[in-house]
Amino acid sequence: MRLDEVVAQVGCDLAQELREVTLRQLGNPGDAEKAATPDLIGVDHYLTSERFLDDRLDHHPDVVPGDNGRHCYADIEAVRIPEVATKVGTAERLREVWARYQIPLVVGEVHHGCTREEQARWFLDVWRDCETVRAEGIDLRAVPCCAVMASANKCLEGVPGVAFVLAEVGHLAAMAGSSPGTSLDLHAQWRGFEASGQWRFTPPTHVLAALDAALDGLDAEGGVTVRGARYARHCAMLAGGWGGWASVPTCRRLCRVR
Repeated sequence: MRLDEVVAQVGCDLAQELREVTLRQLGNPGDAEKAATPDLIGVDHYLTSERFLDDRLDHHPDVVPGDNGRHCYADIEAVRIPEVATKVGTAERLREVWARYQIPLVVGEVHHGCTREEQARWFLDVWRDCETVRAEGIDLRAVPCCAVMASANKCLEGVPGVAFVLAEVGHLAAMAGSSPGTSLDLHAQWRGFEASGQWRFTPPTHVLAALDAALDGLDAEGGVTVRGARYARHCAMLAGGWGGWASVPTCRRLCRVR
């Protein structure tokens, strides 16, 4: 069922309803129209945001059915369904929002909960989609990348967790007082370093020493490519030893991620 059909059935237009609520809250009919129009619309879109609800349950035997009290369906990531492959994605959603509102757009968040390589690939996919829609005339203002964070324990043989953060100073400054906890207060840690050159709490010197040794070991082995080949050989040995066990696909998947 299409969205416009759903709207027709329930008898309301969500956008219009929200607009009316906003106008009532403003309480100034003369300026309401102008005040209720935002300067920008931020669009967050994730790889599995779009869902494909299929009532043909026999087509998806491995999916636990869902329901809304009236209908029973398989809830599938739309990106995995070939029939709708051309109707999903960041570009399609940006076109949809632009066609409806004609207000400048920004992409609010670009994140993919996977390996760093897949995260970079997803960012590039979104960037290319944004270039495409800008070329079509859509007023897309920004794809913000305010900070880059990376973990040091990928392919470093289990080194204790260390994270690197590269961030714009203005964004760091704006984070003052926003952390719910002390240990993860990035702003306070930054200001502490600037003031004294010291860690705020017990210096994790042993973690940094382990990281340094792990990087030396990675270089000595021949770098990421050589180590990745070794992991692939280990994966093949494990899969061969397990034979036809059900865990073999899981092993291969974990080795690819690692």
